[in-house]
Amino acid sequence: MYKTLIFTLILCLSLSSAAGAFELIDAGPETVVEETVKIDEDMLYLENIAFGYKDRYVVEKLQSSDISAIDEFYTELSKPVEVKELDEGKTKLDLSVVTDENLRKNLKAFKLYSGYGGISASFEPVCYYQIYRDIILVGGYTNYNISIPKYDDAYYVWVCAIENITREVVPNETRLKMLGGFKNLYDFMEKDKGEFKVFLLKDGKLNSVWERTNK
Repeated sequence: MYKTLIFTLILCLSLSSAAGAFELIDAGPETVVEETVKIDEDMLYLENIAFGYKDRYVVEKLQSSDISAIDEFYTELSKPVEVKELDEGKTKLDLSVVTDENLRKNLKAFKLYSGYGGISASFEPVCYYQIYRDIILVGGYTNYNISIPKYDDAYYVWVCAIENITREVVPNETRLKMLGGFKNLYDFMEKDKGEFKVFLLKDGKLNSVWERTNK
């Protein structure tokens, strides 16, 4: 058993990025110099990406599509980490599909803290595009469900849960780092809830994820 299981998980969750089908990932993310972006502008952003391939493939705007792979991603993201995952220093969730390094880093932290901290996430799609036979682009936003309003209270609940499942006492130094981690997570969720995300599905499976960054 590791002396500090928490540090092991954080240090070992470094994952590489996945290549996108037809190199569509080269199209995003885009940096826009605006403080707020309306939904219709976000939808236009994805429409421009999709129809940018109309000379090579048939592109169609859909009213809906099977996004079970995206739902599974968010379900796994919100699950509490297991002792086995802590021991092995990695989770079952594959975050290598997230192409934006900063988003991937924040989602790693979300996976570590969310389940035992009373937090969950889900995806709200707003537009769908099909390219060729097997490529689906889905754009939308992340909804965060926070059951404990204060980050320091959520941190305390989390520490108690981790000590209960690992049967080890979390060191004081680690506690301080985790408290800061919870503050950063709450700040991230507040900002990220308005950020437009694009999921690329190939043959119904999650291929890549990126975010339209608005600054």
